[in-house]
Amino acid sequence: MNTPPRITSAMLSFVASITPLSAQVACDTFTIKSKVDGSSLTFHLDTDLPDDTDVMVSVSRVYQQKGEDSNFSLAYYSAKSVVSELKNPKKIELDNAKWSRDLEAKNTKLSRLGLGFEVSIVSPVVEVSMVVPIYQDNPAFGENNSKLTGKIVRATELRIVESKTAFDYKIVLGQDAGKRPPSLDPFSLDVGRAYISSKDTPLMPYHSPGDPLTALNEVKTIPKTGAFKVLEFFSKKGTRWYKVEAFDSNMKDMGTGWINSTALVGQKLNVK
Repeated sequence: MNTPPRITSAMLSFVASITPLSAQVACDTFTIKSKVDGSSLTFHLDTDLPDDTDVMVSVSRVYQQKGEDSNFSLAYYSAKSVVSELKNPKKIELDNAKWSRDLEAKNTKLSRLGLGFEVSIVSPVVEVSMVVPIYQDNPAFGENNSKLTGKIVRATELRIVESKTAFDYKIVLGQDAGKRPPSLDPFSLDVGRAYISSKDTPLMPYHSPGDPLTALNEVKTIPKTGAFKVLEFFSKKGTRWYKVEAFDSNMKDMGTGWINSTALVGQKLNVK
């Protein structure tokens, strides 16, 4: 009776070297097929990549900001998926009203950093994009897709596969979506604008007091949910002081005074 040969680590290494894990992944087909019916978009992917290939999917519209040459993109739909799912038709709604609200919300968020913008151009085109990123769960792709080959693999900079398709789908922005929102950045508030405070805020009798202790005796407090209207500002050593007309939480006039911009840091100001 013959004894089976003992399996050694060298033998296991040889077996591993000839398994599919060391083979290259080829991609010669990666095409998006899409159809629009009213506000519904249906799309799927035609590809020869393995079913477990990770794919980043985006359905988006481009816009430009006034004074900027670069394009900015905002998505209707964005997700990470796999080829097996994308081979089946996927249906989404192209909700222009929501896209407009999302643009306005993005603008408001940026305005808290002093980066609010005015929209100059909104593309009439919607684009569907799919990308095979460099980080894949399937080890057959190799590190950073080093084993990914094929006619349509882009090897410059990042080794990826990408496909795009676009179609006309016009949009009319909401009333405020394309406008530059008031600045909510504590260091660049708009003169003439009224703001609602989210915390108690010291109201000084004058800016840059020479005797802070004496000035403290004259300090008033704009309460949380109180308001102030910016009349002018004064900058000194990187700190901005705002001369304001102040109001309590019942909108009763508290008179004028000065607010140090650092007292507004951490507040979630809103426009009145």
